[in-house]
Amino acid sequence: MNFIPLSAILGKRHNIEQILLPNHLMHVSTVRNMKHRLSCNSLIKSILSVLAVIGCTTTMGCEWENTTFDNYVEKGAITLCPPSSEDGTLKRIVLSDGLQVTPENRCVRTGCTDGEDFNCTEDEYCFDEAFEFNMCPKASPQCTQIPIDEDHFEYECQPCINDEQFCYTKCMNFDLLNIKKCDDPDGRTIQCAAKTDSHTGQTVQYDDCNYTIEDGCETPISIDVNNCGRCGLTCNAGEHCDNGKCRISCTDNTQLCTDFCIDYTTNHIQTCDPVFKCSEYYANCDNNIKNGCEIYGQEDNAHCGAKGQCNTLDDERSENYAGVQCETGTICVEGKCSLTCDQRKGFYECNGKCLNFEELNLSDCNLCKNNYCDLDKSKSNGCEIEYLLTDGMISRTEHDALENELTSICYTCDAGTMPNEEHSECIPCPDGQYSFAGNKCKKCPEGTSPNEDHSACTPCEAGFTSEEGGACHACPAGHVSVSGGQCTMCPDGTYANESRTECLPCPAGKSSKNGSQCTPCSNGQISTTGGLCSTCPEGTYANASHTECIGCQAGYYSAKGAASCTACPAGQTSNANHTGCENCPAGQSSVAGGKCTKCPAGQTASAGGQCTSCPNGTISTEGGLCIKCPAGTTPNNTHTACGNCPAGQSSAEGGNCTTCPGGTISSSGGLCTDCQAGTYANSAHTQCIVCPEGQTSTAKASSCTKCAAGKTSNSAHTSCVNCLAGQSSSAGGACTNCPAGQSSSAGGSCTNCPAGKISTAGGLCTNCPAGSTSNSSHTACTNCPAGQSSTAGGTCAACAGGQISSSGGLCIDCWAGTYSNNGHTQCVVCPEGQYSAAKAATCTKCAAGKTSNAAHTDCVNCPAGQSSSAGGACTKCPAGKSSSAGGACTTCPTGQISSSGGLCTKCAAGTTSNSEHTQCIVCPNGQISSTGGACTKCPSGKTSNPAHTACV
Repeated sequence: MNFIPLSAILGKRHNIEQILLPNHLMHVSTVRNMKHRLSCNSLIKSILSVLAVIGCTTTMGCEWENTTFDNYVEKGAITLCPPSSEDGTLKRIVLSDGLQVTPENRCVRTGCTDGEDFNCTEDEYCFDEAFEFNMCPKASPQCTQIPIDEDHFEYECQPCINDEQFCYTKCMNFDLLNIKKCDDPDGRTIQCAAKTDSHTGQTVQYDDCNYTIEDGCETPISIDVNNCGRCGLTCNAGEHCDNGKCRISCTDNTQLCTDFCIDYTTNHIQTCDPVFKCSEYYANCDNNIKNGCEIYGQEDNAHCGAKGQCNTLDDERSENYAGVQCETGTICVEGKCSLTCDQRKGFYECNGKCLNFEELNLSDCNLCKNNYCDLDKSKSNGCEIEYLLTDGMISRTEHDALENELTSICYTCDAGTMPNEEHSECIPCPDGQYSFAGNKCKKCPEGTSPNEDHSACTPCEAGFTSEEGGACHACPAGHVSVSGGQCTMCPDGTYANESRTECLPCPAGKSSKNGSQCTPCSNGQISTTGGLCSTCPEGTYANASHTECIGCQAGYYSAKGAASCTACPAGQTSNANHTGCENCPAGQSSVAGGKCTKCPAGQTASAGGQCTSCPNGTISTEGGLCIKCPAGTTPNNTHTACGNCPAGQSSAEGGNCTTCPGGTISSSGGLCTDCQAGTYANSAHTQCIVCPEGQTSTAKASSCTKCAAGKTSNSAHTSCVNCLAGQSSSAGGACTNCPAGQSSSAGGSCTNCPAGKISTAGGLCTNCPAGSTSNSSHTACTNCPAGQSSTAGGTCAACAGGQISSSGGLCIDCWAGTYSNNGHTQCVVCPEGQYSAAKAATCTKCAAGKTSNAAHTDCVNCPAGQSSSAGGACTKCPAGKSSSAGGACTTCPTGQISSSGGLCTKCAAGTTSNSEHTQCIVCPNGQISSTGGACTKCPSGKTSNPAHTACV
């Protein structure tokens, strides 16, 4: 049997972190007792099926809740899923071959026995002895791991010392590492402690923010700005962590108040946290604590007597009294409203009230200030009108009979009147002006005049108008107006009616200027109804009624403003706009005053000339010019068409047809052209023919040349090229594939492939892969038999001692604990009591008292109570005998006994061992024994007690 040792398997949180395997060939069949010994057999089978070749690289993916990790297998090392940085819940592991490993088949257990039901819980471990891996059982909570070397682990359980406690796999000082409790050593979860700082007295809570049990709870989340209150919560710039909350860091003379900094002194704050309270006599009346207590209740007129938060308005005994609003003119003194007039603010005594003389325009309590008067005769609002600035107001000083004093009274002027310069009397508006009550006089606008009482303006009648402030008068000749409007001149092409109320249009053929009477248009001009006279453009003439411009007919033209059109001479016709004459185009002609017409076929004309016959060697179409026949053709007798030269002949432009020269060809009516390289001309000079495969030619050739053997023509047949490797040819022939088992170099001939190599038809000789060789025809590779192998392209030879191979496989070393059989086909496990190193041809016997370990890679002592012969298995010592670890079986000392395979144990006091040392028997009467000793006689005169433990 063959085994695969696992160098390390470590569980971390909720995953197996890493499995390392050796860099040699592995196979599922080499694992012994995997089905019964490993609850994770599905995981191991998945891993081994992926690692089926040397140096394999296989991608794996791990899906966690909300997170995906990509991991890999490289050089024999399988890196499984790391611990999740989020919730640690593994969904599945997906291997590249489609196999899945889920949390259910990931657990293993401790203390497993053959045939035990493996309904494992998560994070338990159990491995076969072949893996040389054991862990302390969960019954031993204080367990320390002690590694022997990098490939093997043993664990021994020992108590923690120096005030340390066991957590996970090591002893730790909980106090120094800020650990309160290790809840689940196997699952790696802890509870972190809270400690009181000896300097500040502040309680600091700790947490494990780096998810590493070994350094405990390293982060003070009560004061750490990067982990404030919980791991990963970072405070903003300018904040500090206070008792697990991010707070603003205040500077200078400010203090923290809820979530902002403020100067308590300048803002009159007594306390902020936990209760906001203002200093004495101050109040926060706008409910905004960011500007502090803004009201001084001892002097504030709007909140006289206010204190606290100002949210209670009717009880001055309240700590939140809003104060009272002092009446106008009174002031707040020591929290009470005073009737004393505040002259600093412009208030003076007047009839028992404080009045602001400046604001009320008073010179004293009784009289108005200059230019002001009292409109409503009420002293409470003072003198409200500055009459010199008003439009229609006057002022009079009168005696107030009730108060027996003079005062200034305001009066409003009536409509149609206005104040005099002194604003003491109302006078009528001047002519042409009007006014409303209480307003100054204004001029009536244009088109209007004042009514009789000058209280409003009335519009002038239609046909009449007026200037601003003037009387109504009739519009001048050629002008009209609407009621109340201005006189406007009639537009050109119209005239004013007698009542000057409407502009009428002139009839067609007549027009007017500046509202004058309508007159007929001049010669060469026309007009429409109500329009102006306009001159007829070039190419037209005016009709007799001067109402329409008529266009000239073809062959005639006219100048601007003409009364008739003029005929063009022969050979010419009118232009497109009929503004002048132009020559007929070449190939056309005309009579005087006529249109241009095309010359018949075989004739032509110059521009402005007459039609004549074409000269020899040329032709023309109807209305065309005489042109030479193109090369390859010649004209007919009527000079109306060119005929083609026959195929194989050609001609110059306007010339005779002749045969093409050698190496050239022509089609009917075509020019003689050279045959391209790779082709040749036929005897009729009508076609260029491509050279056969294996032959070439240059340009303008009459025949092709053959290529040498091993070569052929290129695709254009312009040069000879080597046949490809694996092909060959005869002289002037095409390249053909070499038969299977043969090949050739480029341009060479076909030869057989060397031994160990094969080829397909037309292919190169290639090496057979390692582990195989070529057949006799060199057409296929055959596997070397089991126990033999070969290098690539070589022959089969037997594997060296300590190596094996399968049919067609490579020779591989047997691993430690095995040796190769005679046929080099199988690695055989060493017999019990024997061991071997890697690549061993035979096994070595262990010395007496020792036997091989489970992997047969070394010798270990037989346990106490057992022994062995050289190269044999450990067997139990018979009853009455025992051995030390690695020693031979010897008879137990007198007073001691043993069972089969057991250790020698002392008999109880009063007994001793029988002769076979298999049973403790009571000492004879008169004899006694101590623990584990022989029976001795009592001295003369004494005998043994009933327990045979003392002489009495």
